[in-house]
Amino acid sequence: MLVFMISTDYLPNIGGIAAHIYNLSYAMVKLGHTVAVINPVASDKADINMHQHEGIWVVRVGVNQNTPAFRNKIYRKRLFSKAAKLGILKAKEKLGTPDIIHQHDYQDTTKACCEFSKQTPWIWTNHSSRFLRDYQRKMKMKWIRHSYSKTSGIITVSEELRDKTRHLWGNISDIGYITNGVNTERFHHNVEADRSAYQLGDDEFVVLCPRRMARKNGVLFLARAVDLCLEQAPEIPWKFVFLGSDAAINTHADYIEEIKSTLVQANEKGAIKYMGNIPLEKMPELNALPDIVMMPSLMEAVSLSALEGMASRKAMVTTNVGGLPEIIHHEQTGLLVPPENPEAIAEALIRLARDPQLRESVALKGQQLAQEKYSWDAVAKQTIDYYQKIVKA
Repeated sequence: MLVFMISTDYLPNIGGIAAHIYNLSYAMVKLGHTVAVINPVASDKADINMHQHEGIWVVRVGVNQNTPAFRNKIYRKRLFSKAAKLGILKAKEKLGTPDIIHQHDYQDTTKACCEFSKQTPWIWTNHSSRFLRDYQRKMKMKWIRHSYSKTSGIITVSEELRDKTRHLWGNISDIGYITNGVNTERFHHNVEADRSAYQLGDDEFVVLCPRRMARKNGVLFLARAVDLCLEQAPEIPWKFVFLGSDAAINTHADYIEEIKSTLVQANEKGAIKYMGNIPLEKMPELNALPDIVMMPSLMEAVSLSALEGMASRKAMVTTNVGGLPEIIHHEQTGLLVPPENPEAIAEALIRLARDPQLRESVALKGQQLAQEKYSWDAVAKQTIDYYQKIVKA
């Protein structure tokens, strides 16, 4: 099949959606399919470039961010859709007419996808935390429901997203449920990592938070739990490692500052390590470093970052939100805590730090679940099956 993935979020961006598109596309290419990622991006100039990366065609279309229209949220979406249209036309010129147009962003390129849906089936994967936030806003959802009414099908990546999507688009014949995946060839417990290369000591007890500092990821509540850990378990040589700590297109500068302000005292004690925005190819090595991976999310699908930690055989602590309870079974494949609760986060981290047997048990069971059920090859095959059903309909 020839598949055009459409998204304003793609590598080198950090975050789950960019990684999802790359991993899914790469797995499809390995299965013998042709994939082009159409990626409108904010740029200093309007231009277009098409190249191949690891067998995936990437069509990057610049949207001039130095215009008054770009600063207007509504007009910015129109600019991104116009850029997506140019990218689709460029890919069609090179590769031919696609069998499927598969949109991954939320609203940004919907108008362009809808326009091409008259000739080609248009699929949308709903894996946006923004959708979960907007779901509470009735007037916004009325407009969103209309804007996606012409899709041939919708894929969701968690049970929560599936149920809310069905509630809104019950008239769409096919609403699928295909979770995120994990590359178990890259994420596994035998990945070699030298802690000293990251200025981490072998005697330190490392807690990794692999989340970019955006509000929906709840990193502030882990930051508030740090002092509790230091006070209540002073015998543990704590080191908290934070990723996504540099300003970027999908992080929030004011939120980063709030988190770092909260961690000033712990940082002065040497208990904090900021690693900035780590590229995707470095994540297997980063996941090999910690004793615990902590996900303090306020809303989440079946998290790619959580699956990567599990596949790396790390003890997981996550909040009990969205799709996380589908993979983190309490005291089996990790520990679940309520969202926005620093006290519960600290209690779970201290419990695992003091109980190496439990830590090893949940890490092993989590790895087994990730390997058996969530490989990207399996996700790609399910997605191709879904495409073929849509094309034949």
